[in-house]
Amino acid sequence: MTWAEARMLAYGAARPIGSRSVPLHDAAGLTLAEDLRTLRPVPAFDTAAMDGFAVSGPGPWRIRGIVRAGTAWRGMLGAGDGVEISTGALVPSGAVAVLPKELASFADGRVRGPEQPEGRHIRCTGEDAAAGDRLAPGGTRIGPALIGLAAACGHDTLPVRPRPRVACWSAVTNSTSRVSRGLVGSVTRSGR
Repeated sequence: MTWAEARMLAYGAARPIGSRSVPLHDAAGLTLAEDLRTLRPVPAFDTAAMDGFAVSGPGPWRIRGIVRAGTAWRGMLGAGDGVEISTGALVPSGAVAVLPKELASFADGRVRGPEQPEGRHIRCTGEDAAAGDRLAPGGTRIGPALIGLAAACGHDTLPVRPRPRVACWSAVTNSTSRVSRGLVGSVTRSGR
């Protein structure tokens, strides 16, 4: 058998290692067994891109409440209404923009500031990725950035292939343990 034939035989014999699901904290250094896809849109809801005031209509705005990341304000904003809002918080119904805190002033129970164009400082549902979008192809080595991305997209576990184990076997029988300078045909033992 020629060297080229042996290589082709070896390449053809390789099979993927079986996959398993592991928690994100155990996935570093492993390989994705399949494409990593979003489980939901990213962001999953309209969210404030800045700290400030979610506002509706022209100002000044009457502040009707506060919404922080991880909570929701369940009311509906009408023209001239606003809520104080934190970065990452769910934008309430009726809000058309977020007025950054740095541009706002508060007096007489109302917030004033420059009118913001519609959609300003609001990250819309699915703006970064739609549900099912491919984030990384199968075969990608998993590192901290990919783990963070997976977590942000709703994954608790990842389908992985474990690290392969490799063994070497030497079939050389006419080897020597020392360098044999000048001896034609002598092979230095290196694989035992």
